Amino acid sequence: MGEAEDSMDLLTSALEGSMQVDPDGMGMHPHFSAKYKNTSKLADAQASRRAAALERQRCGREDLHNRIRKIVDNEPFDEDEEVDEEDKSMDTQSPVEWKKRAQTVRYRGQLMTSEWLVDIPEELSSDWTMMASPVGRRCLVVARNKITSVYKKTGELLTQFVSGLPGGGKSNHGQCTILDCIMEPHPKNVLWCLDVLSWNGMLCSDNDFLFRHFFLTSRLEENPGLRKSSAKCKFTFRDAPTCPCIKEKMEEFMQQKFDFDLDGLLFYYSEGFYVAGQTPLVGWLKPFMLTPELGVAVPSTYNFNAGGKNTSQFIAEFNEKHKHKSLVDAKPEDNGVKKGEEEEMN
Repeated sequence: MGEAEDSMDLLTSALEGSMQVDPDGMGMHPHFSAKYKNTSKLADAQASRRAAALERQRCGREDLHNRIRKIVDNEPFDEDEEVDEEDKSMDTQSPVEWKKRAQTVRYRGQLMTSEWLVDIPEELSSDWTMMASPVGRRCLVVARNKITSVYKKTGELLTQFVSGLPGGGKSNHGQCTILDCIMEPHPKNVLWCLDVLSWNGMLCSDNDFLFRHFFLTSRLEENPGLRKSSAKCKFTFRDAPTCPCIKEKMEEFMQQKFDFDLDGLLFYYSEGFYVAGQTPLVGWLKPFMLTPELGVAVPSTYNFNAGGKNTSQFIAEFNEKHKHKSLVDAKPEDNGVKKGEEEEMN
């Protein structure tokens, strides 16, 4: 633990030195103009949930740490114990089937998912980061016991392979590594890394987003072999591109040609921890929404994807079509990923 703590201290010091924001370079955020003030009940409710999420985060750090530690150490959850009791009475269930079911329960709903960004935070330009999200399947990547496993949001196993992640290959005897990724399937076979829960046994989920992002990109840079496919590992690991939430920076960012088909934009609050389930500390917008919601100009090709709908119309139709449970238009008890149900939004 001593080496891990020293490493964490060094990284924190480096982060503090590299993540300073120049207040003179931020300019006025579109939210400050009367044109972009949002006084709707949905926006007010999201702002309230955001404040409540930060309060829960401050009070529940130990619980969060312990939950992720159980995943890293492969210890049972209460849910695992319930599955054990339930399946003891199922005479037809084989040990292999029971193990598969227990794994599904263990990894179901562990990903941190976003809300539609209906309330634009006043501190967006200083305290939030925008991340490009590729078209693909959201997944949890777990490298443990010399094998790398990829799980759906709903907990089912997608695929397994050996990799260069700590704990994830025969030549790599490290401890458990857990990443939040989007899988871009064949022929590209890329795992785009959005976030990190654990790296080589070091828990990261109860650190803020700025630290986690700095830590993840640093580890990927230190291990260039992860960016290359091989006969042993068919997937490559790459970090998803990000930019500050400053109007000029976002417009420049959106003009680039991405190495993937762009699905949408994730917005991460700098001080947010990694929590399971939907959180108002991560926002989501489709590319065409950047112009009406933030005043950020985007290429016309993205506006074409809107199909002539405004933001509220698109959100309502999307939620209905994909049966997406969103706290911006649903009761809190509807949150989460249920068995046999997978959300289409990141």
